[in-house]
Amino acid sequence: MLALVAAGAFGASAALLGAALDEPEALRSARPVDAVPVEERSDDDARLLRLSLVAGGPRTVAAPRSGVLTSLSCASGEPVRSGSVIATVDGEVVIALATDEPLWRDLEVGTEGSDVRGFQRSLSALGFPVADDGRVGPRTVRAAQRLLRSAGSGLRLTAGVPLDRFAWIPADAVPARACDGTVGTPTERGAPLVSLPVDLVGATVAPPAGATPGAREVRVGQVTAPVDPDGVVRDRAALAAIASTPEYASATVEDGTASIPADWRLHEPETVLVVPPAALYDLRDDQACVQVPRRREAVLVAVVGSELGQSYVRAPSGGFSSVLLHPDAGRRCR
Repeated sequence: MLALVAAGAFGASAALLGAALDEPEALRSARPVDAVPVEERSDDDARLLRLSLVAGGPRTVAAPRSGVLTSLSCASGEPVRSGSVIATVDGEVVIALATDEPLWRDLEVGTEGSDVRGFQRSLSALGFPVADDGRVGPRTVRAAQRLLRSAGSGLRLTAGVPLDRFAWIPADAVPARACDGTVGTPTERGAPLVSLPVDLVGATVAPPAGATPGAREVRVGQVTAPVDPDGVVRDRAALAAIASTPEYASATVEDGTASIPADWRLHEPETVLVVPPAALYDLRDDQACVQVPRRREAVLVAVVGSELGQSYVRAPSGGFSSVLLHPDAGRRCR
């Protein structure tokens, strides 16, 4: 009887010991995982660079007619906006207007030309739509009449649009550098009412080494401009837009040059994969190997950057969805 009890006790102890030696479920699930998923991310390879500027001559908003300057809407550093009343001369409104080329003649019915087309485009941009066919017709005159009335002018247009109601500005909004007109004094046609930042005739960035290949652009404030592979902004409209920014207005020009900060980035962002740095091996220059779970294949990737414990890589066509966290460094990918 005692032998049976002893044997039973021994068997129970052995069962308990075996149970104690079993690995807990929590520990079994805590084993390191070798394959980790990768994340796709859009990357524009943005770099904060200095945009070197070449300044041209001074620019002003000129009085379109002679008379007594009865009001002037100007504050240094504040934008002059297309479609706004910039001044009154002899009590008649003068509207600031941005057109493709400066207005240089009265636009009588039947007048044709590129200046007419630019005027029509400006009317449409301000909410007074008209076809930009480059010819002054009744619809162009009516659109101009509505613009004048919205600005408080009582002038009635019949045979065309007079030049002396508009003061040309080079962009939709241009910061004033100085207010030149003196209210209550006579002003001559062509006299400066407002000084603008000097004209911008060139803008260049120095592309850094190791940048991702592709078409590039620069961003200054709210303005984006294309740049060529040498980092040069060649588009005249883009230069004019940069010259209308507060960043350009506040730049210090010395001997005709200045520089301002600009974001230099890809025009079309590319897709990169986010992988753990430990997944990379055989790193040479800007290339490395990773291993993918499928047949533990080694894949060559381009390393485009890293931050906060993450590496960004470009993969071959098709990419992959996961990588091995502990790759076999003996497997070659090149």
